[in-house]
This record gives sequence, structure tokens and C-alpha cells, in this order.
Amino acid sequence: MDQCAKRLSKEGFPDIPLTVFGRDGEYSAEQQIIAGLTKSEAIAFEEVWTELIQEQTNFSSRSVYIKAKGAGHNIPYDCPELIMRKMTRLYSRI
Repeated sequence: MDQCAKRLSKEGFPDIPLTVFGRDGEYSAEQQIIAGLTKSEAIAFEEVWTELIQEQTNFSSRSVYIKAKGAGHNIPYDCPELIMRKMTRLYSRI
């Protein structure tokens, strides 16, 4: 995962409005524990994942980070109202 993240570069990325959604780390960690990870593994994984997602806000000076409370990996499925509301707001910023 770390190698893939290092390939991302903000060089050449336009300075446009950008909304970055992050899943709920506590909720996701709980789901991973249920799936068989230890608590420490799940927490460590979520810390790294959250950091990688939040780093995406560095691509644009006009970015916004939104934590989708109660959402796992599939944020549009878990929180469709949030996506619609925030994407409508993003559209108004263009």
C-alpha cells in the first residue's frame, strides 16, 4: 500500500475544488476485528489508511476532507446522502 501511495504526485494536478472522503476508522477497525484481525492490527491499519487518504487533500489548495461517520470502505453505499450533499456543494464551487 505504501508503494502505491508514493506513486501519487501532485505535480501536474490542477488546483481545482477537491472533496476527499474518508471512511470511519473506528467503524472499519471494528469490522476488521470481526473479520479476524487483532485489535492492534486493525487500529494500525486504519491509522495508515487514514493518513494516506488525508494526504490526498495536498493535491489541491482547494480541497476539503470529510470523514464519513459510520461508513466502511464503500462510502457511497454506506452514506449516499452525505455523498449527494457534498457533491452538490462541490459542484457549486466550480
